[in-house]
Amino acid sequence: SRPEEFVQASKLVAQAGFDGIDINFGCPAKKVNRNDAGCTLMNNLDRVYDIIQATCEATKLPVSIKLRNGKGQVTAEQLVKKVLDLPIQAIMVHGRTFEQAFSGESDWQQIKKIRTIYPGILLANGGLDTPAKAQSVITELAVDGIGIGQGCWGKPWFFSQIKEQLRFNRYTQPTWAQIKRILLTHAELMAADKNNDNLVEFRKHVLRYVNGHEKATALRKQLVTINSYQDLVNIIQQF
Repeated sequence: SRPEEFVQASKLVAQAGFDGIDINFGCPAKKVNRNDAGCTLMNNLDRVYDIIQATCEATKLPVSIKLRNGKGQVTAEQLVKKVLDLPIQAIMVHGRTFEQAFSGESDWQQIKKIRTIYPGILLANGGLDTPAKAQSVITELAVDGIGIGQGCWGKPWFFSQIKEQLRFNRYTQPTWAQIKRILLTHAELMAADKNNDNLVEFRKHVLRYVNGHEKATALRKQLVTINSYQDLVNIIQQF
């Protein structure tokens, strides 16, 4: 993860027609961090600065960054203070540390501190798996937006629920009939994207769709056997 590599990458991104560049200093994956990338870069704030500066100077595209609450003794606030003079268009902060990975609760105190020193677009993410949590983070932290990851797994309607919560302070749950339609559409799109009807890879997605169903156990036993779109249709129509 050297600055010159980001310069080259930024040129390729621009040539490909993308609208912006987001540099991820927050990835906790071991295979990434073993290669001196991802969240490990937070341990070297000078290099973080050099990477962002080199990228901004090499492209006309807006540059944003993503980071975690901290790694070891280095905090997100320290990193942001280090790069405040660079033309960063947006910052997203994951409320967990590198050590937490994706477990435990997010600590939003770092984002509160960053909000007082960073005037640009500030986004929060990490563990936002209910509309109420999303609403709380948006209103209490005065952030400009949020990022959703695992919170929408098996429930792509989650984004609409957040919008409802923000507007009406309540949200609606989809019916099983609606979930089935969305699930089958998801499968159709995945098959089209893969250009084949092999839905073995879809098994991990479909299992999440049935969470909360009164016959979830029976459904899962059958859904783990699907190989094709028709297999899926045949099983879903039974419930």
